[in-house]
Amino acid sequence: MGWFLAFTLQTAAYVKALGQIELIFSLMVSVLVFKERLSMREGIAIGFLSASVLLLILVVR
Repeated sequence: MGWFLAFTLQTAAYVKALGQIELIFSLMVSVLVFKERLSMREGIAIGFLSASVLLLILVVR
């Protein structure tokens, strides 16, 4: 329900960016709290995800 509310209140690009940032935070929690190890593939994916969020912020602004 929260996602539908967010899509009605804000543009879809911002809501999708928030969802991507949420994925990064959940991976950080899994590493820091649960002491899980990230694979190289996951590290590269986090880098691409972070770059896409930064690019979105710079372009939409």
